[in-house]
Amino acid sequence: MESISIKEAKSMISLSTKYKHSLLVSRIMSELAKHFTQDEVEWRLTGILHDFDYDSVENDMNRHGIVAASLLAGRVSEDVLHAIMSHDHRTDLEPVTLLDESLKFADALAVLCEDQSIKRVPENDEILMFLETESVRKPWVREIIVSYCSEYNLMLDSLLGNVQTLEQDGHCLGS
Repeated sequence: MESISIKEAKSMISLSTKYKHSLLVSRIMSELAKHFTQDEVEWRLTGILHDFDYDSVENDMNRHGIVAASLLAGRVSEDVLHAIMSHDHRTDLEPVTLLDESLKFADALAVLCEDQSIKRVPENDEILMFLETESVRKPWVREIIVSYCSEYNLMLDSLLGNVQTLEQDGHCLGS
């Protein structure tokens, strides 16, 4: 299998409306991979490519991730393909593995950071406020973040602090 490099993946999404979002998801995935002692390159790649098909399926989101997986088949692992296919609730495919669950979480956390314009690491009470505000428009975001943090005993402020200090890609948290 000819695998896709991080550089190639970034190039593949460079014109996407989800470019900055995907880079943020990738940085979150990188930190999660370190936390769980998983393959950091594979997890970063999953984050970069998770919305590869977004612009082409924008009017039919129940295919989001499915189309990407078909386009990426043979270029990334089956684990990455399944994570991409199951990251959006509209496909009705359930996440099964830690990679699947982590991508769904990283995507939700990136959406929270973007929607709430989080530019610095918030205090715990601010995190709760952001989650409550977000749940009015997108209740699944809060649900995904809270359940993942609870299931994996993850401290959100610590994770966001690590993501913010990453200087790769030249983007700050949420930008």
